[in-house]
This record gives sequence, C-alpha cells and structure tokens, in this order.
Amino acid sequence: MKLDSKQFVPFVLVIAFLGLVAIVFFSFNFNSRQLETFNSILQEETDLFLVEHVSVLQNGFLEQETDSLQLVSLSDQSIILLFAARWSDKSAEVANQIEQIMGKFNPSTADHYKKTPKLVIALVLDTLEGYGKHVEGIRLKEDNKVSYVNDHDFSKQHLIIDGSNLFNEFQIPGIPTLVFLMDGQILWTQVGYRNSSQLQPLTSLIKAEYGS
Repeated sequence: MKLDSKQFVPFVLVIAFLGLVAIVFFSFNFNSRQLETFNSILQEETDLFLVEHVSVLQNGFLEQETDSLQLVSLSDQSIILLFAARWSDKSAEVANQIEQIMGKFNPSTADHYKKTPKLVIALVLDTLEGYGKHVEGIRLKEDNKVSYVNDHDFSKQHLIIDGSNLFNEFQIPGIPTLVFLMDGQILWTQVGYRNSSQLQPLTSLIKAEYGS
C-alpha cells in the first residue's frame, strides 16, 4: 500500500504520537513497579534499615557528638528522612519546604520539642572524602566569597548522615526520596518532587500527631 504525499505527514504524526504514548505508558509502569518494589523492601526490612550503621557527617540536633549511629537510636523521635544530594536542586527545595512545614508546629515545651519530628538528611555521596572537600569548599566560599553553583548547603540544625549504603542496599528509587518514621515504623514515603502539594500527606500526619 502506497501513501501519497498528502497522507504521509499525517501518517508520520500518528506513528510519532503512538510511540510517545507507548513510551509514557511503559515509563509510568516501570516507575510504578520500582516504587512498589522499594516500598515492599522497606516495609519488610524496616528492622534491618533501622540498625544499619551510618556515618554522621553533621551532628545537627544530637545532644552528643558521634561519628556513627543507627537510625533505631532515634526511634524515640519521629524522623523525616530525606535522601538527598548536594547537586540536586529538588533536594534543597524539599528540605526548604519541610522546614516551612515544621515552622508551623511550634513546641510549647522542651519535652514537646524532643518529640516533634526531626529532619535527617541522608546524603548520597561518592566518598566520605568528597564530603570533606565540600566542607573545605564552604570555608573557601566564606573566606573568599566564591560562589559554588549547584552545590547546596543544608541547615546546621539538621542531622546529616552518609546515606550511600542505605541508598544502594534498599534500592531507593531516586533523589530526592522522603521516608517518615514514627516509633520505628514507616508511615509514609515519597519518591521525587514536583511541587509542595506532594508533601500534604506528610503535613497531615504531623498535624494529626502534634496539632497546629
């Protein structure tokens, strides 16, 4: 069957459209399966996830300085765990959004503060030495006013850990990824970030527990 010149362009457009639909469909299915696998692994192996030893890069809200810890040691607190990277604009944006959410929940007592959720940033690094160079970079930036594009710093109040092993062992699907832990249980996860509305379930969980 031959196509004349008038039919050729519409035919090509239809084929291109069907190809695009197929790509979107298979991409969505792949991402959905990946997310299901991640959630399944995390729920089934929560105990292993919590007892994994991780290096501490910044002690943040911890009362005592330490070089390493297990997330289970924080099980008396609610933890918002953010898998992030310094080069990721979305990671910095999510951290900023979470800080804004937490700013709405003002603890009235020191005891209440201890129980309110804390943000733990699990940086996915190539090496620990790379983080050391980053720290030196901050010092250079402060001393020499040098601007480092796409190299985001996180607040000193947050606990920052090396999340590389957790990221690989538990097949974290991407960056940024959020995991909300309360009493040693995983209540909510979010992979990727488009806008603040995706954090509404997290806001609702915190509001239900701590009030506004």
